[in-house]
Amino acid sequence: MKLRASKKSIEANKTTPVLTEEVKAVEIPKNDILKAQKDEFLCWLEQIVKVSTFAFFTDMLKKIQSNQILTPNMVAALHRCIEKDMNNRENPPKPVNENDLPEVTFKMKQFWTKKNELGSRVITGKVLRETAKAYLLKGHADMVEGSWCMRCGRELTEPASMVIGYGAICCAKLGIDYPSDILTSSKKERLAIRKKLMVVLHNQTFEAWVPKSQIEEIIKGS
Repeated sequence: MKLRASKKSIEANKTTPVLTEEVKAVEIPKNDILKAQKDEFLCWLEQIVKVSTFAFFTDMLKKIQSNQILTPNMVAALHRCIEKDMNNRENPPKPVNENDLPEVTFKMKQFWTKKNELGSRVITGKVLRETAKAYLLKGHADMVEGSWCMRCGRELTEPASMVIGYGAICCAKLGIDYPSDILTSSKKERLAIRKKLMVVLHNQTFEAWVPKSQIEEIIKGS
């Protein structure tokens, strides 16, 4: 016959583990560790956001300034960024001649274009850096011939819209008069309209990370 020990006797037999000083040091609450690192992170982030538009740095700065708790992954990411920044300061990369950099033209997904407030889903620029997931691109909005609106991506049905690559509504949003009579215009007049539109787009410049997942089509370049 098996005897079952009572819950009371089991609790009585439990022993409380004794922590060594080394283990106790490891098991300091995370909040205390973060408080010790707060000044280091705050000082570095306040400097880096002045020269970087990377949203992660801005978000981390806001969290620290409002005394929000950072997750262990956030802390680890900040340590990696600081270490990389220190290495770059000690061993600065050689200056890049932009004229020697490859030029690319991408058709972007609408989400990225709208987020960056560009008037065209087509962008052209120089690749300053490349990672496995993104390009650091310095460029501008651009235009190409096609049967879809370069701003919203919808299919164009009006002949005049097909000539310039934009529908009437998107033309208005770009501050361009919709050339409804472009089909009866001379070739010179058509080129003048397209040139005016191209100037508007080329003035929409940016320098930003372009996620490869947001590239719908590579029109030119690798």
